[in-house]
Amino acid sequence: MNSLPAVILCGVKEVSAFALTDALIKENVKIYAFDTDRKAAGLFHPGISDHLIVDKLGYEAVERLIEFGHSHGQPVLFPLDDEMAQFISDHREMLAEGCIVFMPLKNILNSTLDKFLTNKKLEELGFNVLPTIVCNSREDAEKFLFQYGYPAVIKKRFGSGGRQQTILHSESDVETKLRPETLGEDVILQSWVPGPLTNLVTVAGIREKNGRISHLFSARRLDVLQSKIYFQGVTTCVESTWNSELLEYAADMMEKLELEGVYELEFKQSEVDNLFYLLEINPRFWAWVRLPIFCGNDFAKGYLLAALGRNDGTDWHSRRYRLSVMYWRFILDVYSTLFQLKNGKIGLLNAMNKLSKRLIRSFANPRNSFVEERLWRKETWYWIRYYLGVG
Repeated sequence: MNSLPAVILCGVKEVSAFALTDALIKENVKIYAFDTDRKAAGLFHPGISDHLIVDKLGYEAVERLIEFGHSHGQPVLFPLDDEMAQFISDHREMLAEGCIVFMPLKNILNSTLDKFLTNKKLEELGFNVLPTIVCNSREDAEKFLFQYGYPAVIKKRFGSGGRQQTILHSESDVETKLRPETLGEDVILQSWVPGPLTNLVTVAGIREKNGRISHLFSARRLDVLQSKIYFQGVTTCVESTWNSELLEYAADMMEKLELEGVYELEFKQSEVDNLFYLLEINPRFWAWVRLPIFCGNDFAKGYLLAALGRNDGTDWHSRRYRLSVMYWRFILDVYSTLFQLKNGKIGLLNAMNKLSKRLIRSFANPRNSFVEERLWRKETWYWIRYYLGVG
């Protein structure tokens, strides 16, 4: 495996940078980092051999990245956030002069990041979709809610929707939460999928250059970060699962949308009709990518091989990874629980019961549980400060 090229992790604020670095080191791969933030947590991982920091993403950044790629043996670009995925896709022909690029065409990636266009395309293709509009005004919202009813959710049209979404439960919410400055062409209003948090299921996979789909993996959320900044977009606890029907459904979706590269598809199963509805697609590595790697589904090596036009020959139907493995962000989960307790969202007994069960599970069965934070590692604290807003 020494013939494998180096890798540039693009956008290293998230803990996905830690997981990918740890996995690629085992393959004797050189790892570099590219970011616009000199305090990005991933830069402090000891496995990063070199890095490139730019002030902003643009043509100057393209030129510098090409030059960096030439001097470091034409590495493979790994997208770790939406902004970097957009940047790489926008300039993929130019970047290919100095790096190996494995991303979809610009028009495909743009429509993938646009939740409204994705929803519209899926409806045309015959998939289950949620009623969705671009919400320019309160009048738009009132007409939508009159037709489809409550609850509904207001969220950003682009990017990670769960991090800045607002749920409308009644007319009073429309009056208090829908202000002119919160609406516009970059905002959508969408019907809410009824069901508990644990009905949120993510499917991740790689669609290779020849159209072959590999490394499909699914997991259900057990908890999300609750804070002043985040509502549902940051996972604190998740568990590996296998749902053949959903995996087939997601694979069919990836194929018909002509996706290429690595993807995270976020679904929620309705407790009314039991159907899975797509909430968003993220065309990059997701934050808790350590879970499938820990379970035996190595997305780091899989993406690297796929970028080279190679694969390990294993069809996803027969790829069995470990199930019911819990991934836990201990520090963020404790912080989130205390925040909910302080704001009266949960009681003391519920909070203690939840945390104690996860602690017992983590220590009693380490093969089937994994705590992300390595508190003795400096880079972990950079990441924690970033999420808690103190860094």
